[in-house]
Amino acid sequence: LRLRGGEDVAFKDLVHGEVRLGWTECGGDFPLRRSDGVIAYQLAVAVDDMDQNISLVVRGADILPCTPRQILLFHLLRAPAPRYAHVPLLLDHEGARLAKRHQSCELGALRAQGVSPQAVVGHLAYRAGLLPSNEAASPQELLDVFAWRKIPREPVKLGG
Repeated sequence: LRLRGGEDVAFKDLVHGEVRLGWTECGGDFPLRRSDGVIAYQLAVAVDDMDQNISLVVRGADILPCTPRQILLFHLLRAPAPRYAHVPLLLDHEGARLAKRHQSCELGALRAQGVSPQAVVGHLAYRAGLLPSNEAASPQELLDVFAWRKIPREPVKLGG
């Protein structure tokens, strides 16, 4: 673990494998408290994870460059860092990242259209490479086929 200088920060990601990032790639120095007095995101999530004894953090791959900052905070606060898995972003049919503007993809909108939870789970599992075809499935049914190595590293297009 590097506290400063030109060394990289390395950690094992369950999806991306060994990740090595320089401090500049992580965004460099970062505030612990915002100018309005609110605790900054990096410190807040690290302390929250410590407080809850979180051992695995799963989040979008777009946040992967922030992880060395949190690992540094765990180190400085003398707490064990959790394991990390950064999953690919979901893209719409045009290749744009899914966001709040895609209200038709919200679970409430899908429910209103009569789409079952199992259909949503099955579609996401298919797009993630866990199922060979787009079929309804429950989370319990995926337990036997789940493996981090199957999860793609690149963004996943939902359409098509």
